[in-house]
Parts: sequence; structure tokens; C-alpha cells
Amino acid sequence: WLGQVTGPVRDLDVFLLELPRYRASLPGSMATDLDALEEHLHVAHAKEQASLKRELESARMHKLLDDWHGVLNAEELPGEPGLFADQPIEQVASKRIWRMYKKVLKVGRAIEADGPAEEMHELRKDCKKLRYLIEFFQGIYPKKELKELVKALKVLLDNLGEFQDLEVQADKLRSFAADFDPQDRHSMPTVMAIGALVADLLRHQQAAHERFADCFHAFDSEENRAHYTHLFKARGETQG
Repeated sequence: WLGQVTGPVRDLDVFLLELPRYRASLPGSMATDLDALEEHLHVAHAKEQASLKRELESARMHKLLDDWHGVLNAEELPGEPGLFADQPIEQVASKRIWRMYKKVLKVGRAIEADGPAEEMHELRKDCKKLRYLIEFFQGIYPKKELKELVKALKVLLDNLGEFQDLEVQADKLRSFAADFDPQDRHSMPTVMAIGALVADLLRHQQAAHERFADCFHAFDSEENRAHYTHLFKARGETQG
């Protein structure tokens, strides 16, 4: 819920920050054609900011914070112990990391250069889960050995993140263009400038898609697989 209510303002923040770069990517004669879009973004931002303020001051938000403080300050955590609460944390964490790593390999190896964007998005979600698991439990593994694993994973995540961000920006710009009246001759330059931006973003997205194979190949290298096997598979095996 909190992610959903903060999302619109966050997205508009990104577009306002990106606006100078958008202008610079257009021919000089078209730079001022984005003035109407900038005004549109500021109006939308003020509206969403007011909505967010109401949500953050709502009873639901206060209850969320009270409940969270209650959990943090409790002498014992609420609820029954987890299914694996009696197992060593190293074993449980290693099993989870190894399982997620295998899933990332399976999904990533199935992605084709001309495949649907949804496959890239799903892989990004799995990679983020893998990174969170590794970084959350990094204290129980040799720091030096984790360094290269995290580095290769971050490179892959950067590529997947760029691919998705460019798609999101292109889709959102299309929706902004639809807010302008196509029958209004004063709006036409703005709509055309937005169209040029969308085309440029999609070209960059295609380039990111083409770089994916190399990024995933580095992640799926024999050396990297050996490190994952050594660090997580062996530690996650059931102890007798």
C-alpha cells in the first residue's frame, strides 16, 4: 500500500529530473516544444503531492506505524515460530539463496533476444530477491568471496533495470501525450516532441536488450557457478 501511494509522486519526480536531458536529446529547434509538457508535469505533481500528504496523515498510516513500533518494541515476536526456526540460520539462508540462484539461471537462460519484455521484468524481480537474500545474510559468509558474486549480479541488475526504466518512461510519455488535445494546433508541437522522445527511449531500450546476453553470460560463467556452489549449495545441504 505504501509503495502504491508514493509511486505517482516518485514517478513524476523522475520525469521532472529527466526533463533537461529530454530537452538536450531533441534538436535545438524542438527544445521549447516541451514547455507545455513541463507545465503539465508540475500541475500533476502538485495534485499527486497533495494526495500523498493526505495518505501519510491518514488513520491507516498512523496504524501502520503504531503496529510496526509494537513489533520492534515487543520482547517476543508475535505469532508461532517459523517452520525452520530450529535450524541453523546459515543452513536456512544458504538453501534459500541457492534455490533463488537456480531459478535466476533457469529464467535467464530461457530469454531470447527477441523475446517479450515481460520475461526481462520477471527475471529482474528474481535477481532483486537474490541480491536481497545475499546482502541480508552477508555477515555469515566470507566477505571477499561474496564481493565478486554481488558485483556480477549488480551488473545484470543494472542492465535489467535500465531496460525496464526505459520502457516505463516510454509508456508514461505516451500517456502524457494522450492528455493533450490532438485537435488543438498549439498542442501538436508538444505531441510531436514527446513522440520523438518515445522513439529515442525505445531505441535505447532495444540496445539494453541486446546487451543483456553479454551481461547474463558473465553472471552465468563457470567461475561464478563454482562460487555459488561452494558458498551456498554445500552450506545448505541437510546436516546429519
